[in-house]
Amino acid sequence: MPRVLSASELEENARALYRVGKYYDALTNIKEAVARASKPTPAQLELLIASQAKTEDHEGALQNSKALIRQYASEPAGYIRAAGILHKINRPQAALKIYERGLNTVPHNHASYPKMKEKHRELLASLTSATRTDPLTILPLEVVEMILQYLSFKQRVIIEHASMLKELRLNDWHSASDQLPIDFSRLTSLEHLEYGEGFEMPVNIPQSLTTLNQEKIPYLWTVSPTYICPHLRHVACHDLQTLKALLGEDGNVGASKLQSLKVSQLDPEETDWKTSPLLSDRLTELHELALLSSRKVDDGLVPVLIERMTKLEFIDLSYSDITGYGVKQLVANLPNLKKLLLKYCNDLSSDAVEWARTQRIKIEGASAWSIVGKSARSVRYGP
Repeated sequence: MPRVLSASELEENARALYRVGKYYDALTNIKEAVARASKPTPAQLELLIASQAKTEDHEGALQNSKALIRQYASEPAGYIRAAGILHKINRPQAALKIYERGLNTVPHNHASYPKMKEKHRELLASLTSATRTDPLTILPLEVVEMILQYLSFKQRVIIEHASMLKELRLNDWHSASDQLPIDFSRLTSLEHLEYGEGFEMPVNIPQSLTTLNQEKIPYLWTVSPTYICPHLRHVACHDLQTLKALLGEDGNVGASKLQSLKVSQLDPEETDWKTSPLLSDRLTELHELALLSSRKVDDGLVPVLIERMTKLEFIDLSYSDITGYGVKQLVANLPNLKKLLLKYCNDLSSDAVEWARTQRIKIEGASAWSIVGKSARSVRYGP
């Protein structure tokens, strides 16, 4: 005749079965252990509740959680289990009341009291965020900007810090002398930020940011800021120094996986492409690139684009000195290239444009008045 297992032995078997995912077998053993015990321990009841929850017996788990609370009112386990089940079956308000009852009943020096308090805080925060409405997130952006224009700068800062705004444009609202530092890192919901003239460069930006436009602000820092912007995908900046700060250096976590980049003013001094931030590994995912307003952009840039930015689909090199040879190299070596914008490119010949179009590349801006024609270096010649 097989030996009859004790309640503690059945509990041990149940725990071993639970650990390996055999929840139904664990439930059978722990039920028998509870039945044989003169008074089930909190640990036994908690294992019973956990096994019932794993086998989708939510009603049974809830009833046993209430039994655990009745028998051991000063133990957090019953409140935590009951609230967890109520939350799972879409009764969060009832779960909140269970947590509140536990926080008022369980001694504060209990080892599991902080755990129960944290779970209560998390549930309360989730319910608050689900029911709270930020008016600035539902009003049209134009209306929001009209409202903000009538506020003092200090009032705007308070609203911006408290708001769940996803888009914010700061353009000529006040003179630079009136500025106060804004801790943009606190705007945890902000996704799109435009920084206009009359503002200083921000010392930080929200980690939630996906789009940043600050092309009207030149690089003015004496010490580069540390930007942490893991979600940033689209950037328009004034110069390469600003781009360098955004990309991060010396181990800083800057922007990575950028998809589009616009630099509106390249450095006035001669640009050395071999040391340019455009060589950064964080630009290898670019699909769109615009480098504007500089005759410093010429065929010397082409090897950088071919080597580092092989996924480019659109390139804007307007007002540059790129030649037909450079255009041919771009078309031949960038397999995803679909469109080139080439306004006022004085060294670009018309035959280069026509050849690129035969390769199914869309060329814009290269009208008759922006191409010098026969005097320019054509497609068939190297530099």
